[in-house]
Amino acid sequence: MKDFQVLTDRGVKVRLYLRQLRASEQREAAILDTWEGMGVEITRREGIHHKAAVIDRAIAWEGSLNIMQHWKSKEHMTRHEDPEYIKQLMDVLKVK
Repeated sequence: MKDFQVLTDRGVKVRLYLRQLRASEQREAAILDTWEGMGVEITRREGIHHKAAVIDRAIAWEGSLNIMQHWKSKEHMTRHEDPEYIKQLMDVLKVK
């Protein structure tokens, strides 16, 4: 994903919290290795299913859309800008 390279080149910290990969997901593992090589911080966790994005602790996107693997999807995401909501979301997700 070229966007990650553009961001990390600008000094933006990009962090991904993802579920543990299955042994059969070699293609996905290679992509994650590439992103880590770009400076993306990837934390893998067991049992994670939540789909959310937090940008600068000021904007949160949350919903059913698999952000990293969507194509012609009918899933949705909702944008949140309430600081208290974002703090609670980050607490629930146990993210930095």
